[in-house]
Amino acid sequence: MIQPLRNTSLAVTIALSLPALSLASGFDAPLATPLGVTVEDAGRSGQVYADAEGMTLYTFDRDTPDRSACIEDCASEWPPLMAMSGDVPFGDWSLILRGDKGYQWALRGRPLYTFVKDEKPGDKNGDGLAKAWHAAVFAPTAGFVPPPDVSVREVPSAPGQVLVNSAGMTLYAFSGNQKKDTCVGQCLEVWQPLSAPAVANSIGEFTTINRGDGVYQWVYQGYPLYTFSDDVIAGDLHGRAVDERFSPAVIVRYFTPPEVDILHREVDPIHPAILTTADGMTLYAREKWAYTQTFHARDGDRHGSSAGRAVGTDGCDTNCLTQWHPLSAPSDAQPSGEWTMYHHEDGSRQWAYRGFALYTYSGDETPGDMRSDESFEPWRGENAKVGLETVSIIGTASTMYWRVASP
Repeated sequence: MIQPLRNTSLAVTIALSLPALSLASGFDAPLATPLGVTVEDAGRSGQVYADAEGMTLYTFDRDTPDRSACIEDCASEWPPLMAMSGDVPFGDWSLILRGDKGYQWALRGRPLYTFVKDEKPGDKNGDGLAKAWHAAVFAPTAGFVPPPDVSVREVPSAPGQVLVNSAGMTLYAFSGNQKKDTCVGQCLEVWQPLSAPAVANSIGEFTTINRGDGVYQWVYQGYPLYTFSDDVIAGDLHGRAVDERFSPAVIVRYFTPPEVDILHREVDPIHPAILTTADGMTLYAREKWAYTQTFHARDGDRHGSSAGRAVGTDGCDTNCLTQWHPLSAPSDAQPSGEWTMYHHEDGSRQWAYRGFALYTYSGDETPGDMRSDESFEPWRGENAKVGLETVSIIGTASTMYWRVASP
């Protein structure tokens, strides 16, 4: 039995791998989660932080900053999220000492715990208990205060949280020497400075500069901010490979395994970005559909980790594995963010993204091939799932299919 392992014009179209996208040269945006901390879907409340097994993490109102009040019997019911040997604090994540038992992770100074009465990933049975326990909602940019005309948007293909302007367009950080290598002349035909009021005050890590051409410009951590002329809709990253001096202004990045890259395909509106292996081979996920003669619906949202776990690795049997090859995870790999793993009886481990086990296809011959996207293998049965309900209808069919994995 295979179980989830317990313990994210002038433009050029180019394949670009982003294992550790930085704000600009010399600046690395912090990860949204440490190794061993994941992100789980939790129904209407959105996503929550979770441990390596996908179990919801909680905060306790009686704790004080960087100090746990949950000890002895309390800690038996609410096990602290302990750090692994070698873990170091970063960004919003700190470590607190629990006597001689090691270090516990804390988020923005709030120690984190699991709850023994949660039985499966996504459970939040401890949320609201004693009016003191609260599920730790996934909010990697909480407390971040930008200028009025700047906000933050999740851009999965970045992958991470990116600064955007008031229209939602991606902002890029300029890493050139401002005295000798500023963006002027023809450069301004492609890159538009993010203008700031002449009387604007500094806000947090945002300052302004006088460009000398009558324009004041917003600067983040020393990097002037620009938009790119060929970005058309929110989330576009067409400028990321045009000029090495400009990088998407990622302020919090999502974990991506070293074995995985992101292939950008701006000319493809259906698959503008796909997940690939480090050598460029397309990654696929197995998914379930159910439909009738008059209605069809995917069995769960493909972005939902619960839907991915419902398929797990059972969707690809021994015969299937002759053509589909699991994306192997090293023995020392740790889950993080929306990247988890399944382990097999032979001891091997397989990467999963948002709960969906990932595979390559033997029929793909060159990097970027997608020869098995949306390939269906239907079967018929008495019971089929339609939306959230299981129904028994003559003429109902269930279908398993393969889709290209996207960030």
